[in-house]
Amino acid sequence: EIIELINNLHSNTSLPIIWMICSRPESHLKRIFARTDYTIQCWREFLQIDSEESRIDTETFIRGRFEEIHKIYGEQVEEDANGCWPPETAIEQIVVKTSGLFVLADTLLKHIEDSETSDPDERLGEVLAFLRHSHLIGSRNPMHDLDLFYTRILSVIPDDHWSIIRQILVATTFSSEYGNRMAVQSICNLLGITRTKFYAVMRRLHSVIDIPEPSDAAETPLHFFHATFLDYLTDPNRAGRFSIGK
Repeated sequence: EIIELINNLHSNTSLPIIWMICSRPESHLKRIFARTDYTIQCWREFLQIDSEESRIDTETFIRGRFEEIHKIYGEQVEEDANGCWPPETAIEQIVVKTSGLFVLADTLLKHIEDSETSDPDERLGEVLAFLRHSHLIGSRNPMHDLDLFYTRILSVIPDDHWSIIRQILVATTFSSEYGNRMAVQSICNLLGITRTKFYAVMRRLHSVIDIPEPSDAAETPLHFFHATFLDYLTDPNRAGRFSIGK
């Protein structure tokens, strides 16, 4: 509706305004901008999550948040001989694992600075253990907020669509394990569904999965925007009824 309002405003006035729409590549937005009756001249820039620029921005964010946590807790954290906290190796591990995904970096840092425990060192240890897939995590999940984010996305999908999506995701991950991720059309052929059905059921997952255009379906596979979504899907303790198994 907002896009339509902008189009109507542009059609009826000559205001010198440049609009910037920041969004995931949702299918309904693609349809609107592709319409021949859409009169606004548009430019599109695709921002990669794991680009070098995103990784640098995320690292800056992570280091800045650690400085804030250090200032808040001061002597409660274990500083090194130079008064620094946390260890550089810990920062580097988190930077590598977040790989440009701000929501993941923010989730992990919120866990570390949790005021309920007032023990950033303990929480930092939990985060690092989690990132190493350690069995020593205990009942507290540093990814709780991110898991809720993924669960909310999947919860709006109708059950009849999810049953098909689950098969699609299983086929994608299974083929990936053998180094030959299947193209969209190959998955459709394997599951006996039409390409139209595929895009109909997958339309709510553009925020977490890079879904190729129908014109590229014959050669291009699905791509998870971030590995944490696949980790979530394959962990029954985190994904619950949305788990697709190992």
